[in-house]
Amino acid sequence: SDLDTIVLEDESGRVELTGVQADKLVTGMVVAVYGTLMEKGKFEVKEMFFPGPPEGSPRAFPAGSRPCYVAVVSGLSIGSKGDVPLALGKLLAYLVGDNSVFEATGSAPDASSIAKVIVGGNIVEATDEHYLKQKVRLDPSDHIKIADTNNKLTAANCMISADAFLASLANSVEVDIMPGDTDPSNAYLPQQPLHPVLLRTTSRKPSVRLVTNPYDVSIAPSSNPSLPARMFISSGQNLDDLRRQTSFSSNVEAMQALLDCGCACPTAPNTLLCYPFADADPFTFVAAPDALICCNTSRYETAFSGGVRFVSVPSFKESGILVLIDVASPDLNTISVTFSV
Repeated sequence: SDLDTIVLEDESGRVELTGVQADKLVTGMVVAVYGTLMEKGKFEVKEMFFPGPPEGSPRAFPAGSRPCYVAVVSGLSIGSKGDVPLALGKLLAYLVGDNSVFEATGSAPDASSIAKVIVGGNIVEATDEHYLKQKVRLDPSDHIKIADTNNKLTAANCMISADAFLASLANSVEVDIMPGDTDPSNAYLPQQPLHPVLLRTTSRKPSVRLVTNPYDVSIAPSSNPSLPARMFISSGQNLDDLRRQTSFSSNVEAMQALLDCGCACPTAPNTLLCYPFADADPFTFVAAPDALICCNTSRYETAFSGGVRFVSVPSFKESGILVLIDVASPDLNTISVTFSV
């Protein structure tokens, strides 16, 4: 609000800052300021500096390189009933190589050009367990919900349906699976990989990797294996928490702020749960990634700035959008493919 104030603090003390946009800063950001110390101990800021990671080297590809896509999808929100929604069925058909889904419109690249699929969390829909794990102390009525054997919408039942879907997908393409806010994983960041017992069939397939949230991965096109694209991907909790406390006009603008401040989760541990680390912060950017991707967002957005491709991947259940990122292009060209929901 207009009453918010910004205070700069270090080991020597704290001082209130004036002349800054309070709605674009959050507790946890590291900044340096240049200005004048005014009356009553306030500091008038003339210029503000963010640490930010050093830019990486540009990736040069010969003209006419064959596209090599990484597909990113999030928010599948698979339920426990076992029936597959129409959009989810079309998505699976396309990713396993059935190009007839888009033959009439030609609105999607050939599925054979997709090298990897990244499932960016929120694989199953929110259940009672999801809401209860946010509570510090359970009420007596909560214990009744947990012990209710007639409740079909449980994380265990949802994961059985998700296992069948993901196993079918993994038969045809490499798949990296991240946990998300609604999935049966720990609430603290970084979320650990889903336990293999939750995906009994899928986890046995050699094409599957169960990874953390967030995580980074380097993916190189088969035509140029020496030019990998380094991607930093989160299931979206860090972006959600940042936007909740600020007034950035877009997801991409907020993601740019994350990169500028040099930390993927600046609001942790104040308002975003995370493990305590004594010696190093695992969320800091040592170097700028080639792509910064946040999943389970409100809408699809993308931009290329400062050598970094920013991608906001919306929930598939709400939007029906699959995002394809071409790692064989210098600026990681990105397109969205929409399946009717």
